[in-house]
Amino acid sequence: MNGIRRILAMTLALLLCLAPSGARAEESESRPSYELHMSLLENEQSLLVHQQVTYTNDTGRPLSYLMFQVYANMLRRQQSVPFDADEQPYTHGFAPGGIDFVSVRVNGESAQWGMQGESECFMRVACGLKAGESVQVQFTYYLLLPEVEGMLGAGNTWRLNAFYPALCVFDPATDDYVLGAMSSVCDAYFAAMSDYTVTLEAPSEYRVACFGTPENIDEQNGRVSWRIQAENVREIALVLSKYKEYVYDLDGVTLRVLSGSASAARAVRDAAREALEAYGEWFGAYPYDTLTVTESDCLVEGDAAAGVVSLNTKLFSWKKRGELKNELARQLARQWFGGLVGSNPVREPWLQATLSEYASLLFTEHAQGYKAYLKQLNAQAVPALRITIPGGLNVDSAADRFTSRSEFATIVLDRGVAVMHELRETMGDEAFFEGLRLYVQANAGGIASIADFAAAIDQASGSRLDEYLVAQLETISDYAGYEVQPYE
Repeated sequence: MNGIRRILAMTLALLLCLAPSGARAEESESRPSYELHMSLLENEQSLLVHQQVTYTNDTGRPLSYLMFQVYANMLRRQQSVPFDADEQPYTHGFAPGGIDFVSVRVNGESAQWGMQGESECFMRVACGLKAGESVQVQFTYYLLLPEVEGMLGAGNTWRLNAFYPALCVFDPATDDYVLGAMSSVCDAYFAAMSDYTVTLEAPSEYRVACFGTPENIDEQNGRVSWRIQAENVREIALVLSKYKEYVYDLDGVTLRVLSGSASAARAVRDAAREALEAYGEWFGAYPYDTLTVTESDCLVEGDAAAGVVSLNTKLFSWKKRGELKNELARQLARQWFGGLVGSNPVREPWLQATLSEYASLLFTEHAQGYKAYLKQLNAQAVPALRITIPGGLNVDSAADRFTSRSEFATIVLDRGVAVMHELRETMGDEAFFEGLRLYVQANAGGIASIADFAAAIDQASGSRLDEYLVAQLETISDYAGYEVQPYE
C-alpha cells in the first residue's frame, strides 16, 4: 500500500483546490456541481478519488443534513449484492468492493457523518442549510473494484457507473429524501440534473469511454491525465478500456466506439445512425453532442448512462450483428427515458424499462417492417400473458417487489410492451407518437411520474385515457385467465 500512501500525500494539496469558493456559494439557483479528481491504482484494483459537491438548497425549507447515495457499496457484503441467488457474477469468487472513506468535510471543516442501509448505500452528512443557501461537501475515498459482472466492477475494462457519492433527491411531498434500494432488477441511481468536471489519471494504454470527448491534459511517466466535462446531465459514468477507438460523425453527433473489431465498430456506427434518426423523429433530437459505445466483458446485457452505452463483448462477434443492433437500440432509448426524462427507477421502474423496451420494438418495426415487429411482440408478450405469476405483481409495481431479474423481465418488459401496443392501437399511430413526443418534451430535464405520462397521452388523444392506462398497467395480468391469442 506504499504506492497509495505516496499518491495520497502528493494529492493532499488538491484538497486546498477543493476549498470553499465564495463566488459559487453566492449563486442562488444553480444546478448541483461535482468535481472529481481520480487516480487509477491498478495493483490495488482501486481508484483514489477527491470529490467536491457544490449544492444550493432549492427545497424551499431549511435542511439539517444532506443525504448521499453510495451505490458502490452494494458490492460490500456477499449477502446483499444485487444479483439473483443462482448467478455466479464473480470471476474468482466473492470479493468485497465499495467505498472506503478517508475524510468527509463540509465547507472545508471536518463533518459529522454516518452510513445507513443494509449495505451502507446511503450517507448522512450533517449540514445546517437555510433555504437558498449553498454548501460544499468534500470527500476523499478509495473506490475498490472486484472482478464482477454489472455496471460497476473490473475485468478487461473498468466499469464505473453510479460509483461516487451523489446527492439524493428531496421529495417535498414526503418532506424527506428518496432512498431507493438497489436490487438485481433495478439500477436505483436517481438524481437531478447536475454539472460535472472530472480529471482522471491512469496508465497510458487505457482509453476512456465517457460523456463527451475526454481531453488529454498531461502525459508523463507512462500515465495520462484526462479532463472530462459534462453539463446538465443526471450522472457521469466512465469505462476504462484498452480497446482501439473509432470515431464517426453521425449528422452532427460525434460517435466514439471502443472495440477490438473494426467491422463491429462499423456495425455499431450503422445501427446507431439508424436508431438516433428514428428516435429523434419520434421523441425529439438526441440530447447530447456525443455518444460513446464500448464493448465490455462481465456485463449481463448492456448498460447506459448519459451519452455512454456499454455492451457485452459477445455482441461484437460478427455472428451477432442482429443482437448487437437490438441491444444498442434498447440502451439508446434510455438516453431519452431515464436520461433526458428522469423518473424514480425504484418506485416506477416501468417509466424507464417498459418505455425503452417498447422503443426498441418500434425500432424493429422501423428497420424491418411491421411483420418483424409483430413477430417480436408476440414472442415476448404472448407467453408472458398466458402464465399466472403469484404475488399480485403488475407492470407498474415498484422494483423492490420483484424477486428476480426474470420475474421483472416477464412482467415489466414482456407484459409492458403489450400494454404499450394496446395503447397504441387505442390511440392510433399519429396520436400515440405525438403522446411520446409530448411526454419527452414536457419533462426534459425533470423528474416525471405516471401522471405526467398520462397527461401527455390525454393531450395527444384529446380524450381521457389516463384511467385506461392505469387499468392496463394493473390488470393486463388478468389475461392469464383467458385464451390469449397472438396480436395481428
